[in-house]
Amino acid sequence: MIYKKSSDYAPAPEKGKTDEKNTKTDNKNSDSGSSKGSSANVYGQSTTLSPLISTSLINNERSATDSGAAAKAKALADDWRSNRPVYTGAKYADEIDSLLDILSETKFSYNAENDPVYRAYRDSYADQARLAMQDAIGKSAALTGGMGNSYAQAVGQQAYGNTVSKAVQIIPELYEAAWGRYTDEKEATAQQIKLLSELDDADFDRYNDMLKNYLTEGKMLTDNYRNLSKDDWNRYTDYVKLLLSIK
Repeated sequence: MIYKKSSDYAPAPEKGKTDEKNTKTDNKNSDSGSSKGSSANVYGQSTTLSPLISTSLINNERSATDSGAAAKAKALADDWRSNRPVYTGAKYADEIDSLLDILSETKFSYNAENDPVYRAYRDSYADQARLAMQDAIGKSAALTGGMGNSYAQAVGQQAYGNTVSKAVQIIPELYEAAWGRYTDEKEATAQQIKLLSELDDADFDRYNDMLKNYLTEGKMLTDNYRNLSKDDWNRYTDYVKLLLSIK
């Protein structure tokens, strides 16, 4: 015996209805293919935006990334941040402090006995005084027949004193010379401090100019990156909206 399926007993469909059903199926498949094709075209047709979109077909995830121009702008901004000018401080500060200490601590004083010039004068006049005393004593002795007496000694002492006093008389002149040297040295030290201070000030001014230029350049670089990144983000959001509208 031959068994038949229950479907075999179903009445045969009318010819017109079968054709209509097949036509609808074909149209549906055609529409589906057209829809898929349209979606594929949207994903693939934007060569400008495609670098900005990271798409995972498995998880259907999308994210915005910087374009080449924005990435280059970011690299320039990062490099700028790592090259901030550095102020190393006043190079001559220690030397200036030492010179200032010299100016404040050095006081003028004069002692003729410590002055080599005075000592030279003193020794020279002392030698002259001894010779003058001997000469005076000799002359006085000759007047008395070669015998010394109190008068001769007095004359000799007077000659010695007169000559030695010349060394004392020169002390004021030596004092003025010492004062002149002192003031000249102080003036030279003050001028040296001024020169070193001007050099440090010039270094600081150069640093300020470099810092000003650095900050100006940094603002330009960061603004450029910010604008490019913002443009990328706007294009990305517009593209996502377009994709969502197609779905």
